Amino acid sequence: MHDEKDFQAASPTGILLTKYYAGGYKPAYAPFTHLMVAAKSSDGIVLVATDDGALWTLPGGAREHHLDCREQAVVKLRHDAGLEASRAAVLGYYRIVSSDRVEYGALVFCVAAADPKALPSPPACEWRIWDGKDCLMGLDPISEALASVAWGSKPWQDDV
Repeated sequence: MHDEKDFQAASPTGILLTKYYAGGYKPAYAPFTHLMVAAKSSDGIVLVATDDGALWTLPGGAREHHLDCREQAVVKLRHDAGLEASRAAVLGYYRIVSSDRVEYGALVFCVAAADPKALPSPPACEWRIWDGKDCLMGLDPISEALASVAWGSKPWQDDV
């Protein structure tokens, strides 16, 4: 039995998060094309603004196949939020569906190497820390769902 969770989280772009597979299991027929980074700080999870500034989302994006997904998560966190990660681990995989395709992505856990609030935000990067308790206007529903998965994961709970 694999730990799976069903979702119906739709982003404003029409993409729908439908399933999350915990741990190292992912369907063999499903190579992943994306990754999202659940970066833990002392006060919550790191979110970044989308390019147009309309939404808050987890850092991440399209998968670069020449990099291991953990390495790419560290690179994405540095690029998207200007933050360094002390380590990274794959929490699991997720399935997203759009009108013309089904894709899979990796959810990667990282620990911010320093308290992000103490670091200056690079001018090209807009980020914030979300504690998961406050209602956050403009939060992408898929990021919210995957953040809830990360918070409940063993690596997140073990890293106090």
